[in-house]
Amino acid sequence: AKNVLVSNETENSMKVTWKPAPGNVANYRVMYRARPGGRQVVAKIPGAVTSTVLKRLQPLTTYDITVVPVYRTGDGKPRQGEGTTASPFKPPRNLKTSDPTMSTFRVTWEPAPGDVKGYKVMFHPEGDNRHLG
Repeated sequence: AKNVLVSNETENSMKVTWKPAPGNVANYRVMYRARPGGRQVVAKIPGAVTSTVLKRLQPLTTYDITVVPVYRTGDGKPRQGEGTTASPFKPPRNLKTSDPTMSTFRVTWEPAPGDVKGYKVMFHPEGDNRHLG
């Protein structure tokens, strides 16, 4: 089982959850850093809490996350995990097919928002995962 679980990833945030450390934890130190070699950010979380939302993250970026239980006597065993933020790019909407023949059909869609350079159209027979396009 993972010690640090990441969920609810968006373009610029993610939720981090961890198992409670044994004993009387004063607080947790949550450290995270964008890969590769980003600046480390440290958050202090109360000892009774076992999750937090990391905010102001960069899109499409993997973060190394370390959670350290802090006791009055010092630091406990660190737990490690990683999470990746979502893409800022939205897909095209309203994909439709029409005009079928024995060997062709037309595909239309509404453009994706933003400055799109092009579209990659991939297709395969249903139930067959080889891509033909």
